[in-house]
Amino acid sequence: MNIQLLKETLQSETDSFILFYSEDCIHCGMAKPLIQEHATKKMTPVYRIEETTNNGEIFDMFKVNFYPTLIHIKSGRVLKYVGVEAIAQMIKNSK
Repeated sequence: MNIQLLKETLQSETDSFILFYSEDCIHCGMAKPLIQEHATKKMTPVYRIEETTNNGEIFDMFKVNFYPTLIHIKSGRVLKYVGVEAIAQMIKNSK
């Protein structure tokens, strides 16, 4: 995901998820299939942004400092869930 796509996503009325993760993170490995399954059921796109120096601007924009972090863009609003437990709870509450 680049900055332009991010701006378009934020302005869209379409729901989407942005998952911030690190490949070495055990909790991220647990969260990824939960998010993918939920997004598939809801037909919601998921953008994955790995911890790299190329994505620093996007990480800074959302103040991401813990993995996994899920940003849910819902009708133009930005909702932030930090940690696998918070992500699992959000999924459970939205069923």
